[in-house]
Amino acid sequence: MKKGLKQRKQMTLYTISNLIAGFGSQTYAFAISFYILQTTGSSLSFALQLICNVVPRSIAGPFIGELVDRFSKRKIIIISQLSSLVVVFGLAIYMYMFGLHLVAIYVATALLSVTASFTSIAFSAAITELFSEDYIQKASSMNQVAISSAAIASPIIGGIVYGFLPLYGMLFIFVGLFLFAVLLNTQLVFSKKQTKVESPQHQSLLTNIKIGFEYTKNHPFAMRILIIALLINFVFAAFEIGYSYTLIHQFKIPAASFGITESGFAFGMLGVSILLAIIPTIKRPMQRTKLCLFSTGFVMLSVVIPYFIPFSMTVLVIYYFSIMFLLGVAITSTNTIIFTVFQRSIDDQMKGRFFGLLETFAMAISPISFVLFGILFDYLNAPLLLAGISIVVIVMIIFLIPSPLINKIDSHLKQEDAQQVNESVLDLYEEIGGHVIR
Repeated sequence: MKKGLKQRKQMTLYTISNLIAGFGSQTYAFAISFYILQTTGSSLSFALQLICNVVPRSIAGPFIGELVDRFSKRKIIIISQLSSLVVVFGLAIYMYMFGLHLVAIYVATALLSVTASFTSIAFSAAITELFSEDYIQKASSMNQVAISSAAIASPIIGGIVYGFLPLYGMLFIFVGLFLFAVLLNTQLVFSKKQTKVESPQHQSLLTNIKIGFEYTKNHPFAMRILIIALLINFVFAAFEIGYSYTLIHQFKIPAASFGITESGFAFGMLGVSILLAIIPTIKRPMQRTKLCLFSTGFVMLSVVIPYFIPFSMTVLVIYYFSIMFLLGVAITSTNTIIFTVFQRSIDDQMKGRFFGLLETFAMAISPISFVLFGILFDYLNAPLLLAGISIVVIVMIIFLIPSPLINKIDSHLKQEDAQQVNESVLDLYEEIGGHVIR
């Protein structure tokens, strides 16, 4: 009972902290992006802002992962969030005193990208230090609840506040929100667990990065799932280009209506995250993952239907809102289940390097997809290309996640569950006065 109360307190602190930090970060991104587009009217200036956010995280991921494994995750989270505060506070003061220069925004965005990566990787690697085995799915789901809630609220509130405050005033709000999140994170209790891998502190940084890659490559299934996740990221980035191209250029949907359809993803993400936080940990997770990925492929394929069956504008908005809602459900379910599988199967002292590697690949592959398919959609038939992308997802799932692999991973996790139950029974027996020889 006492353990359950402690876990629920941890969950509350963790969720509120992520909600506040997520809202602050997304409000910052909204305000900066809106200002650049409004002031310069240059898509190149906006693209440079995106590059400053993506490239540093892509390069720094493996190095950050190694440092997360080497040092206290709690200290890294707090120091990285305080560093974010310093960067934004400095940018706000600079704007107040000297006015706004794009170079200052780009430098601040690049620095924030690195500090955010430290926070993200450290939190991912610390889940098993914060929560017991049966709370991992709930923790991942509540994190998704926080992200989706922030995604829904931040553009609305940010747009309202932007009309009343100068940009540096919005940055001061970001500082206040993040400071509150840091204070909440100082109350989290991190428990150090015994793991199979030796401490990396006596080895060089590059050696440990190599060890992390070798560990991932030799893991029973981590590399396979990692490759699947990266390919899905690549294809979904292409779908985002095609989806926007279809609605804006082909069907001439108004900006407000396009925003409504886009919000469907956040609502789907929020709904399924709440559901996954309530239900017990999913049995046979890879079987569910394959089902979710199949659903993703078929939902993506349905985007081309209005090319062949005429819809009124109202029906079109409802239809595409529904598509984005279903995609939010399917993709968030996939992400949550796979994240839970990784948390249960990756050794604790390797998690920083593993999630650092994952972040690097995920961040690096999306821009490649954006550039490639941005060109292709200008020159090729849009519905044909969209249908092709969707079919690739479906075929990819058939070949990359065959039934033997599903059975292997699910059986592996089932054995770990049985071992966990046995250890819990032994611990309980000792607590009530029994004597057990291990």
